[in-house]
Amino acid sequence: MIKYCQNKRLRSAMSIVVALIMVITLLPISAIAEAIGSSGKYDVKIQWQPEREEIFLGETASVNFSAHLDQTFQGIKSADIEIYIDSKEAEALQDFKKESGIDTEKKLLSPEGAEIELINKEGSYYISFSLSESCPNISYTFTFLPSEDTKESFDIEITNSDVSVSNAVFSSEGDTGAEGLISDPIAFIGERIGMGVTVYAADGTESGEGGSQDGTEPGEGGSQEGTEPGEGGSQEGTESEEGGSQDGTEPGEGGSQEGTEPGEGGSQDG
Repeated sequence: MIKYCQNKRLRSAMSIVVALIMVITLLPISAIAEAIGSSGKYDVKIQWQPEREEIFLGETASVNFSAHLDQTFQGIKSADIEIYIDSKEAEALQDFKKESGIDTEKKLLSPEGAEIELINKEGSYYISFSLSESCPNISYTFTFLPSEDTKESFDIEITNSDVSVSNAVFSSEGDTGAEGLISDPIAFIGERIGMGVTVYAADGTESGEGGSQDGTEPGEGGSQEGTEPGEGGSQEGTESEEGGSQDGTEPGEGGSQEGTEPGEGGSQDG
């Protein structure tokens, strides 16, 4: 009986261990990196903090960006960092704007003296910079102004999967764990609160000239239910335009009406 209980406990413990291993192996690398980073274990920390959470077309969005090289974790000494942004974000990024489009030859200079570039890799855009022992911190305020031609709403944000760290150089003095092994560099994005700014396009928001909108004032030439009609429009339950017909109220000229006084030339029953 005692041996059976011991075997049962052993099987239960092994089942729990197997379940934990399965959960860990199913987690994406970015999720593991974020979990590690949230506890302070990271090589590169990125912060992307917009000053506003939403904007409309014609408005600008300022994003306070910063990056930090943590040399105490695995003893990283330097690294190159690239942050992916999609084409809408790249086109809206005013810091790399020129008359003919996006300027990938321009270099920004951060307050710390580090260079920031926007590179194009086969149609994909990346904010690129380097961190080192001599310059472990970098910061910059990016300005975004979405195009007036934007048809769909989108978000200006980055996630762990958008950040890649390459050409990392490590020393042997970092906190490398019991085995003394240095893993791949870990990038960690700061807390997600306020990390994205939503850009609202014309669709689904206030309409422009010629647009239609329920429950609010329409654009010129637009239609609207439950409010005053445009020129030549019709409306039920209110006074009609000349020549129109209406049940239960006075008719227009030449109109007919049951149970009430007829209009000129009209007929009346009873």
